[in-house]
This record gives sequence, structure tokens and C-alpha cells, in this order.
Amino acid sequence: MATTSTDFETLLERLRLGDEDAAWELVCEYGPHVMAVLRRRLKSQIRARIDSQDLAQAVWKSFFLGIGDMAEIRSPEQLMAALVRLAQYKLWDAYRDQLYTASRAAHREKRLTPHNEDGDQIPGREGTPSQFAIARERWQQMLSERSPEQQEVLRRRMTGESFEAIAGSLGISARTARRVVGDLWREHCHDEA
Repeated sequence: MATTSTDFETLLERLRLGDEDAAWELVCEYGPHVMAVLRRRLKSQIRARIDSQDLAQAVWKSFFLGIGDMAEIRSPEQLMAALVRLAQYKLWDAYRDQLYTASRAAHREKRLTPHNEDGDQIPGREGTPSQFAIARERWQQMLSERSPEQQEVLRRRMTGESFEAIAGSLGISARTARRVVGDLWREHCHDEA
């Protein structure tokens, strides 16, 4: 990699002459920095819509297409400044495309969960004590219809254990544990869904 100013100037000259190996050296050395800039500046509310890898490729494409016009780049610092500027331009273009294009209209989307004026999520309605009692009785009834081994699988799954952990501790296969839960679902819950 370009460790001295002479090495860096040689690398840039090779780039201007179209050397592909020089291009790869540059991308390998400065690519992680470009990705870090993009990811740091990509706003969270639009991150799911814009891929930072795509933006990085767009930055490099613009850089390599304009390499002949970049005679003022003489140091790694100037190169990084140019790449950061390109990254900012690509981010602005992507934001503009996502936020203001009528077909996407991200600015008109509504949240699925209710929020108050401050943007805080409004808690959902809690169940009543009688609803909890009914659910607990129904759960006990469903368990009583099962063998002790199946009851243990269901209890452990309710506490959040994975099928693999349940299988390992009870000496059964993960497939058997899944089947126990699936059977319960089909018998008692499927019709209500």
C-alpha cells in the first residue's frame, strides 16, 4: 500500500493510466473508510431503504470516472476529503430520491404503532385480571391433556428456551420438540388465528 508520499503519487499516476491493480489497492485501503463515513451519516429512519454497499459502489464509480479531473489530489488526506465529499453527495441524492419521489413517498408513511406528540410509543391496553385468569386456566387445561414429557417441552418453550436447548436437556430431538408445540398450535390456536 501507499506508505510514503512517493508511493501515493505513484499509485495515483498508475490509476490515471488505467492500472486495475492500482484501483484495487486504492479500494482495499480506503474502502473501509468510505463505508464508515456512509454508515455513520446514514440516518436510522431511512437505513432500511438505502443500502450502504450500493452507496459505496456509487462513490467509487464516480471517483474512477472522474480520476483524470482530480489533479489537485496529492496526499492521502486530500484523497479522503474527496471521497468523503463524494459520499456526502451520494447520500444527499439517495435521501432526495427516497424522501421526495412520489412513488416512494416515505415522508407520507404512517407508523403502525401509535405514538404521542413527542414521538414516544403509547403503551398498548393491558389485559384485565379476569383475562389473565382465563388465559392461565386455558393454559393449564391444554397442559393437562398432554403427557408429562410434552408438558415439560411446552413449559420450557413458554419460558423462551430454544428447541435445541429443550431437546438437549430432555434427551429428545429438536424435531420432536417442534412437533409438540406444533400439535398444540393446530389443536387449540389455529382456528382462532
